[in-house]
Amino acid sequence: DYYTRVFITSESPSAISWIGSVNAFIVVSSGLIIGRLYDKGYFHHMIIGGAALIIFSLFMLSFSKPDHIYQNFFAQAIGHGIGAGMMYVPTLAVISQYFLRRRALAMSIVAAGSSLG
Repeated sequence: DYYTRVFITSESPSAISWIGSVNAFIVVSSGLIIGRLYDKGYFHHMIIGGAALIIFSLFMLSFSKPDHIYQNFFAQAIGHGIGAGMMYVPTLAVISQYFLRRRALAMSIVAAGSSLG
């Protein structure tokens, strides 16, 4: 809503919605690659790298200029999406391997807590 009313007024709401859609797609679909890296033992590398990428992406998003949708797209959709995928997928995998009893409850709490964060 902020983008359509204030920041990116020259683009249509349909074009602006690509930012959030691609972000969500990358977070979930990155599990194909990130899952393999997790299985090879790169958990800590992905968590640190994902946090650094999210920080860098938000930093670059603060430099984006009004009506430059490509800057917002690269920073928020691509950078933040990859960084969030690097952190989200391994944390779900760790929880599913740690809990043997009541695994469904633990996974539900983690999945609900990810949207809170």
